[in-house]
Amino acid sequence: MKKTLISVILGIASGLATVYISIYALGHTSAFVMPHGFPIVLWYAVIVLGLGACAVALLVHFLALRFVSGHVLTALLAFVATDAAALAAIGALQASPQTLLAWTLGAGAASWWAACRRARRQSRVAPGP
Repeated sequence: MKKTLISVILGIASGLATVYISIYALGHTSAFVMPHGFPIVLWYAVIVLGLGACAVALLVHFLALRFVSGHVLTALLAFVATDAAALAAIGALQASPQTLLAWTLGAGAASWWAACRRARRQSRVAPGP
């Protein structure tokens, strides 16, 4: 029970930190000059959302999972719920669901990475037959 509560608090904290940091990161990546002839949809997906939202979520959520031991899936669900609530609170959920998707992909990749690291660490610590 205690580990679940810690995971929910971890997901909420990393979700709020991601929203806060991503506001500035999305502003900076949107200001990058697109090369002439580059597809605008690809630019927006890779540069603006990839660097401004997905990479921020990956870094913030992975660091949170690395320093606090908790349930990875519970923290991810709390992260996504917090980000959706934050976007709904500022009135941007219907206008920009792609940002929520980018955050979810980044946090999902961080959760997978943290789970793989924990599994590798546990397999090294476990005594062999």
